[in-house]
Amino acid sequence: MEKDHWKPNKDEYNPYYQGYISKIYDKNVPDLFEKQMRTYLAFFGALGEDKASLPYAPGRWTFKQALGHIVDTEKIMHFRALCIARQPGLTLPGFHQDRYVEMAEFQKFSIRNLLCAFEAHRNSLGQLIQGFSEEDLLRQGQVDGYTMSVRGAICIVVGHAEHHMQIFKRLA
Repeated sequence: MEKDHWKPNKDEYNPYYQGYISKIYDKNVPDLFEKQMRTYLAFFGALGEDKASLPYAPGRWTFKQALGHIVDTEKIMHFRALCIARQPGLTLPGFHQDRYVEMAEFQKFSIRNLLCAFEAHRNSLGQLIQGFSEEDLLRQGQVDGYTMSVRGAICIVVGHAEHHMQIFKRLA
């Protein structure tokens, strides 16, 4: 699918996500999605358990919590994309990221375990993305009071991962 087909309009996602979308707007989304898997596996694989258990910046989540947050967010966006693609017009709830991280207790997992979860989920989401037609990508539903398209949800996944990796590389 051409790069331009992956550019969601501003009415296809909550304005909250604009910062993530802007990070990938001029990129080939499927290619970047695949590249990110390698980048994340290499970065987090090299951290080691001790460093992964520390905050990536003062007052922030640990690397483990941040990776767990990324996986949770991707699972939620995956679910949203699937639901909207299969049942356009559906209404779905929002989620509170800090509450999810708090409840998940990501610190009790090894970084290797969290990386396995990231990789498994990325593979599953990648298969779903490959099956979407151009028509599927344009389907819309309501999420947390805002319109969201399937391609908007997928672009949020990729932009969100890009956002966090830029922070990690700058601070690690």
